[in-house]
Amino acid sequence: MLMIDRNDNPGEVFLDFVVNTGYKDEPEIDEDGKPLFRRSTAVHRGSEEEDQLSTMRDLREFFKIYDRFDVNYTNECGLTHFHVACEFGFDDVVKKFLELGQDPNCLSQESVDIDPPLNMALANHHDTVARLLLESGANPNLANLNGWTPLHIICKRSENLSDYDDDYAEIFFKINDDVNQTVQINAQDKSGNTPLHMALEYGLVVTSETLLRRGADPNITNAEGLTPLHVICKRDYNDDLVEAFFKINDELQQTVQVDVKDEMGRTPLQYATSNILPNVIEFLLDHGADLSGFVFPSENDFDETCEAWHWEISSYFNLKLASGALACVERLEKKRYEMDRSDALTIMNVLVNKKVFEMPLDLDESWYDDERFAGRAAKMEIRKNLTLYDFVRSPPEKATKLLLYMEYFEFGNFDYSVCHYKELFEASTAHLCEILSRRFFQRWAMDPLMELTRYRLPILCCEMIIKQLNNEDLRNVCLATANQSS
Repeated sequence: MLMIDRNDNPGEVFLDFVVNTGYKDEPEIDEDGKPLFRRSTAVHRGSEEEDQLSTMRDLREFFKIYDRFDVNYTNECGLTHFHVACEFGFDDVVKKFLELGQDPNCLSQESVDIDPPLNMALANHHDTVARLLLESGANPNLANLNGWTPLHIICKRSENLSDYDDDYAEIFFKINDDVNQTVQINAQDKSGNTPLHMALEYGLVVTSETLLRRGADPNITNAEGLTPLHVICKRDYNDDLVEAFFKINDELQQTVQVDVKDEMGRTPLQYATSNILPNVIEFLLDHGADLSGFVFPSENDFDETCEAWHWEISSYFNLKLASGALACVERLEKKRYEMDRSDALTIMNVLVNKKVFEMPLDLDESWYDDERFAGRAAKMEIRKNLTLYDFVRSPPEKATKLLLYMEYFEFGNFDYSVCHYKELFEASTAHLCEILSRRFFQRWAMDPLMELTRYRLPILCCEMIIKQLNNEDLRNVCLATANQSS
């Protein structure tokens, strides 16, 4: 544990000295003999310091000096000592204020920028303080400047925490049940988002389940026209979320409206497709998503996904992009969606433009036999009894039949950062992308090639030509006919 010597800071040395002398601040008195609470103190100023550890320590000492808990000092901005105690989790100080009659809501009269104490406590994960406030009558539905209620904050506070406890919402509800307080579960903030929108945005499966079982509306829209289902489909890979969402609503016999269009005219299915979520697509289609009016995403839609999730920064993202996009197509076609050339060319352009087939320069043709790659790849299973090394050494014609799109997609979750020879593993990923996409590219390039040759070549000759072209060349064939017809 890092120990900080307070003797290094003259201000802290002086603070320790003052505390050790037993000095206590006394409020000024008005003409009626009542304490004046309008005053900026060291507590207010100390709460604004950036060093969290030092601030917590100093504030704890300041409250030993400013220990009149019947006087809630308020600065010019409307921030009070009670707010500070709630924000920094000093539950003993909060309790003393409450015992002396402090209003737990403590609404600021000077500024709407200052959150209610309960919101402050929850935003900073001070759950003991939150319980004290609620049990003392704090309003569980007071919103801050953004329109966030305490429940919004609970659903949002996982934003920067990877180990956030996903079940606090249920605790919050139970406390309110005990004190007979009703939580407005479908309250909307300034952007129209409900707590359910936020819980889904941050991937909180347990919290989302709690909200739904407590009566959250699964179809309510925000200012952008997004339903909770839209939010799921705009996220990155998270099959657990969509599975839980449909399962709970099915159990509750609540109908989820799967074909709602947002303000941009996009349905959840369109977002799931452009966001490369093949399993989400399957859930949507199994729950009645309508393909009759489905509009296949544009290149720009896919580009937004790549930009948002940084597909381009790593070779394994390329593998997920290629396999995921084609897995999405496979699921759509399985439900009788009829792809056209424009749709196929969109996929081709995205994959080529994102350079998923591009091999690193200056690699030997037999790069896969490099012992630095071979040793590691021989231990990496794409699926049972098939290693990466075995796959890249397989003849292309055989390799195209070895794996399903979703097997490539799942392998794309592998953490390539453990591979120390970047170029060699980038080559293997480009090879996988080329192989997995072959049949799709060949299928859609056949008719355009015949059109370019004005049907003068036999089909057998066209098939032979197709087999000799790489994926980028096949895309160029399709692009040429598209340009001719435009």
